[in-house]
Amino acid sequence: MKPLLLIFALTFSVYTQIAKKDTVVLKFSEDAATFEKYKKWQAKMQYVVEIGQLGSTITLNGDANWQDKGFPEMVEYTVRDMNFSKGKAAEVYLVSSKDWMKQIKIVIAPEIELQKGLSAILFEGKVADFLASDYLTNLETSLLPKIFKGSFGSLPQDQQHKLIRWAEFDARAFDEATFKEKKYFAAMIDDGVVYNTNQLNQAERAARQTESAIKKLRELYKITGTVRAFDGVKISADILFRDFVDEKADHKERFEMYVAFDTIKKFIDADITNQELVDNSTILVDGSRVKVNLTNFS
Repeated sequence: MKPLLLIFALTFSVYTQIAKKDTVVLKFSEDAATFEKYKKWQAKMQYVVEIGQLGSTITLNGDANWQDKGFPEMVEYTVRDMNFSKGKAAEVYLVSSKDWMKQIKIVIAPEIELQKGLSAILFEGKVADFLASDYLTNLETSLLPKIFKGSFGSLPQDQQHKLIRWAEFDARAFDEATFKEKKYFAAMIDDGVVYNTNQLNQAERAARQTESAIKKLRELYKITGTVRAFDGVKISADILFRDFVDEKADHKERFEMYVAFDTIKKFIDADITNQELVDNSTILVDGSRVKVNLTNFS
């Protein structure tokens, strides 16, 4: 009689091992972290998230569908400390590389294995690694249909992936706009610039913002080309300004630029100048049409 050969199939999960001093990126939106307290001795504003489990699903603040809430911010954190012991909730502290005063406390329920909980909500590595990860690509694929709805649905998925990355994962950056009975592919931009009114008047600010909008138009057209579902592109932005000497609070003007696709194509093909592009566009500042002379930009 031949000996009985028993083969045991071992099923196990392998989790990324996250340790103190590691660099990580959040897999959840920073908005999910609620303010807890100011830690005076550390000079840090501490926020907290709670990790639990519903069946086999990891929950964030009791929500099993937290991944559907939107994209995480592309910010690196450092694991400052990890406190855990058997039968007690683990506490992991993260410090932001973007804002040294910001700290996030992650509380993991005692029934969840520490590395399982951390791997579910944190990506080990730098932002560049996260951008190239299968996790982010899969998250994009699941969220893009919720962002690019209506006429945007005609865009190929590879263009949608490029657009959301162009917008730095801001799901609010794109919309449809109607102006004078024509439909526009609307994109909101933010240059992060505050203009000094002692140096630039409104005409000069509008000229600078128009230069920025032209650059964005070129980038968008490179991704999508002419989109048949739309007549053109609308670029909008808030122009922030103040007197740097006498004012602490910023003021803002609403900038809107409507450009037909055929005009954009002529510009891209070098058939018209940037000033001719502007002259064939409609530019509004706070709802009033303005004539922009790019020579005001210096």
